[in-house]
Amino acid sequence: MHPCLANPDIQSLIFRYFGATVHSQGVRDDLHSMNALPVLARTCRAFTETALSVLWLSLPNVVPLVKVMPSHLWSGIDKTRTRVYILMFTSTPASTDWERFDYYARKVQALGFYSLAGPLWNIDNNVMTTLAAHCSARPLLPNIREISFSQRAPQRPESVSLEFAQCLLSENITHLAITGGYPTVTLIDAIRRICPKIETLDIDLDRALEFAVVTAMKHLVCALSHLQDIRVSIMRPRKFQLERDALYHIGMLPSVKKFATGLMTPDELQGLASQDNCFPSLLSFSFAVESLEEAVPVLNIVTRPLTSLTVTLSRTAKPTSSPIQLYYFVENVLLHPCHASLTHFKLTESNVFLFDSYPSHGPTDMRVLFHLPAIESIDIHPEIELSTGVDDAWLAIAASTWPRLRVLKLGQTQTTLAGYVPLIRGCPLLEEISITSVWAPFDVRGLDPFLGNTRIEYIDIVRTQIEGEVLAVLRCLLLLFPRLRGFHKDFGGGDWDILQNYLDISLRCG
Repeated sequence: MHPCLANPDIQSLIFRYFGATVHSQGVRDDLHSMNALPVLARTCRAFTETALSVLWLSLPNVVPLVKVMPSHLWSGIDKTRTRVYILMFTSTPASTDWERFDYYARKVQALGFYSLAGPLWNIDNNVMTTLAAHCSARPLLPNIREISFSQRAPQRPESVSLEFAQCLLSENITHLAITGGYPTVTLIDAIRRICPKIETLDIDLDRALEFAVVTAMKHLVCALSHLQDIRVSIMRPRKFQLERDALYHIGMLPSVKKFATGLMTPDELQGLASQDNCFPSLLSFSFAVESLEEAVPVLNIVTRPLTSLTVTLSRTAKPTSSPIQLYYFVENVLLHPCHASLTHFKLTESNVFLFDSYPSHGPTDMRVLFHLPAIESIDIHPEIELSTGVDDAWLAIAASTWPRLRVLKLGQTQTTLAGYVPLIRGCPLLEEISITSVWAPFDVRGLDPFLGNTRIEYIDIVRTQIEGEVLAVLRCLLLLFPRLRGFHKDFGGGDWDILQNYLDISLRCG
């Protein structure tokens, strides 16, 4: 073994890379990565302990810990034949049966952050009771730092008993997520009592909450004085407002650097706007509105030099926004203190037809975006019509204006594949690109054969058209992106299948 590999820090970096549980390429690469980790660990005995620490660093639930116990103690039953397994104890564990459980439990730092691969496990009440009894005087996972209560893991929020919640929770937890379920008041109160050091709070609930639950949520938020990153999205009953106190508390915390929220009521807006020195340290702001016209007063609540801004357009009724409003919104951003510091700008929406069939009658020249000089990531929803404002010349200006650009995602444009050339030249850090455009072959004579971007392996495709010979298009693509492996697209067939087949052949041929 090379002496450098004996360094524990270097080993940890290597195994953390292979053990990453989330990849932009999806579940297939996720499984490949997690299988590669134990294979690599078996090549050298010195790797064993480091590899085990990474493998057990993050778990989807407590099921793997129970399954390292003697096999006669537990069973998994698929009662509904839907790959939803119920984990239960078939007999009571003796004190010696907990040794392996406790050994691996000390390695777990995150619980409930799961991969989409594999079956779904739920935990029977007798398992929760047994685990709670085993650790009645201490946390079940002594080194836990992050925990997520969600629909999948470690258990649905509404079914977590107070005793089980208390054994999972620890005063060392700094990252807490409650998503997609219906948390109980007892669970929220337990979190408030046991976890005072929470720095990251993610609450994303898909059902309207009862008065008592919302009140408990408010008390939880108001009790946390170390918050740095908070995202709150709750479907609330109509005319039901109880978050003003919590918002005021968040707005006055000097530690809060990231804040994301859903639609805010006029009362909440007024409450925040009336605060002096609101969000004194905020760097990242994400919010939802029903139109871009409503986004301006929300943005003006925060008078800080933001580095990240995300606006979500959320409507279920007939849309009232038009592409022109994007132009005017960006003009308002230029008047905000963040115009010189903004590095990440994202405009998305929850209704995919929001901008369809709206003619452009007014200024839509998207060169206005170039007045945001620090941009490193720009993401505008693909349904937003930009065809009158973004073309190949626009891409060339973008390359010279934003040399540190990493992400470029745009709506419908007039760009072509040839327009990517100055972008690749001028933005060496580019790692994600998605532009609705026309892919046609272009003359590659005279171009540097080493021009290509080696960071991008997959390209997101939305409404892009292929014109001309498919093989010629592939040659141009491989010049621009020599490590290209495939496309993420919401459609298939025709030239796209042919292009992917040609690409697969080129990859096999090396």
